[in-house]
Amino acid sequence: MSSVPRFSAPLVAALVLSFAPPLTAASQSEDRMASWALSLEDCSATLITPRVALTTSRCAAKAKFPNSGAALTFIVRRTGQAIAGEVFTPAILADLPPSGLALIRVASELSSPGAPIPSYLQEAALLKNPKPGRSREVGRRFYAFGVSRYDSYAWHFGPSPGERSFDVSRTPLTYRTLDRLRSSERTRFQARPLGLDWDDVLGDHVTRALRGQPARSADELLIALAGTVQDGMTLRRPRPPMPGWGQLRGPFLSADEGTGLLATDKPVSWFVPGGKLAGLVGGDGLLHMRLSAHWPEIHRAMREQRWNQDAEIVARQVLALEAFDTNRRGRPGQFYQQVNPSSGQVEFFRLKQVDADGTYPAMPSPGQGDTWWDHLGAALPTRAQVLRWHVEARARAQARAAETEDAASRVTPLPGTDPVLPAPSATRR
Repeated sequence: MSSVPRFSAPLVAALVLSFAPPLTAASQSEDRMASWALSLEDCSATLITPRVALTTSRCAAKAKFPNSGAALTFIVRRTGQAIAGEVFTPAILADLPPSGLALIRVASELSSPGAPIPSYLQEAALLKNPKPGRSREVGRRFYAFGVSRYDSYAWHFGPSPGERSFDVSRTPLTYRTLDRLRSSERTRFQARPLGLDWDDVLGDHVTRALRGQPARSADELLIALAGTVQDGMTLRRPRPPMPGWGQLRGPFLSADEGTGLLATDKPVSWFVPGGKLAGLVGGDGLLHMRLSAHWPEIHRAMREQRWNQDAEIVARQVLALEAFDTNRRGRPGQFYQQVNPSSGQVEFFRLKQVDADGTYPAMPSPGQGDTWWDHLGAALPTRAQVLRWHVEARARAQARAAETEDAASRVTPLPGTDPVLPAPSATRR
């Protein structure tokens, strides 16, 4: 491992004092803590709308509120304000890998809009592997607002959780897929290795985290912030051979479980604008919940509780919903919604195509699709569906562009005449 920085005793003491107890009325400065970061007993929670927060089901159990509708009190970390709420653990969320999910319903609406949620397409663009061929791989960065503000892995200097320091320039929290780690560091996914000075067997962690799901689903369900051997990242390591020598570990404390993980493609600084909520900190500190795999279940649980406005806030961000344009202009692949007057449910539609002038007709009758519109129903589409539709729409657009270019190269209109446009394939309203 590369040389380890040394820190004086006063600095270590200052680091220890900088960590307040998890549930405290002491407020944090605004540049250090997000408005949607909540403290829940010895865990954390993340506000996703002004009324609803997410935490893990293990945290709900730790707080001794395993039943839906149980009352609790949590703290807004930025202000130290104590807020009343209720915790709900729907069956469709409780056992999701790796830590399960629970919902917190705030007794009174908060001023925070909640953590910014990426659309499926934004999240797919954010969660990419680092570029290869660099001594320090430059990839997508993560940060979080838990007990502290986290941008990097932590150097640990002693048995106390407070005896640690963060240096984002040396050890940034960098996203890598488990497939990437497995291909480059296969030993970490085998049986406990012998003769090596680290023993963080990631394969064991992945198996436990997946909760019976097939291994091929690992990167669809989990966000790995496990670092690399080159980073000096370990889970457990023998005591340092000399005082002052540290060891690199994940930055999260047990009280950080339930904290939102934000991904960004921008350089990490003290304040990182534009980060998007991609995950929730899990219990082991290495493998975390990838929320894009579970937004449909979260949306459904909200609808079942009749939290329709909150469900709409989530759907609007996840699908990047468009408003119906009075000029009826749009792009194929965009998502819309309308209320079915018979059922009262919000239903989703996807624009399949537009006319030659770039406009679309009115939406079809509730519960129906037509040449221009796909009717998707009331359930929030999954990430896999949206990504597949996106690839198909892009392929069709490229094919149409190629056909148009080919036709233009073969047909030249006579001077003083207009080109003949093809008739629409269906009657629009």
